[in-house]
Amino acid sequence: MRKLWHLFGLVVPLFLYFDFASYLQTNLVHSSRVIGSVVIFFVMILLLCIDLYRFRSRAFNRFFFKVAGSILKREEKKRINATIPYLLANLILFLFFGKEIVVIGSLFLMIGDPAAAYFGSHFGRLRFWNGKSLEGMLGFMVVGSIASFLFLLLHTYLEPGDEFALYSNSRGFHIYMIFYVLVGAVFSAISEFFASNQFMGFFDDNLVVPLVGVTGMALAGLLFPAIPVDALFFQVQNLFHVY
Repeated sequence: MRKLWHLFGLVVPLFLYFDFASYLQTNLVHSSRVIGSVVIFFVMILLLCIDLYRFRSRAFNRFFFKVAGSILKREEKKRINATIPYLLANLILFLFFGKEIVVIGSLFLMIGDPAAAYFGSHFGRLRFWNGKSLEGMLGFMVVGSIASFLFLLLHTYLEPGDEFALYSNSRGFHIYMIFYVLVGAVFSAISEFFASNQFMGFFDDNLVVPLVGVTGMALAGLLFPAIPVDALFFQVQNLFHVY
């Protein structure tokens, strides 16, 4: 159930990518960013209030785990629900990054993180001081990159000729996209390795992996420019622009 809940989190970035709020026929140019950001913010605040209350009430904490225990880690009984930092990460992504790398950053977490756990637990031999393994990190990078490339193949089909497409008739195969994804995967894997449960679990991998991953991709795009800056970053001052 926890793994399914983990994958269900992809609904958040896909809401932005497919621009579902556009079907509401608002006059906002970036309606999905606006509506998504507002919903994310209020759900995050609601979950945070629930957590703060359950830390003060043992009875409510027990009730909370009876209801939602199947999607929570055991240690989340004494630290905040990991959904909260994930929502915070998505709020930041919605406000500051292009929709394509928002999805890729979430794929690093949703696909790469379970891959790291699987390869680390089944094949991990070279262990580090924190219990994580080199095999887990490599599994994260490889599987996270594959998932990202599959998404970009879909994007190429949906929007041929786009800067984030893997191929275009005018420019041929976009080698730079492979480079950007691999840089993002490496950044994400390193951040997952060093992620911790400090500050009541607030700075765990649900927060740092997607943010560090997209930051790595964006830096690669700035250092080796092949994509316009406004495709990598969203100008937050344009959030409420209308048609």
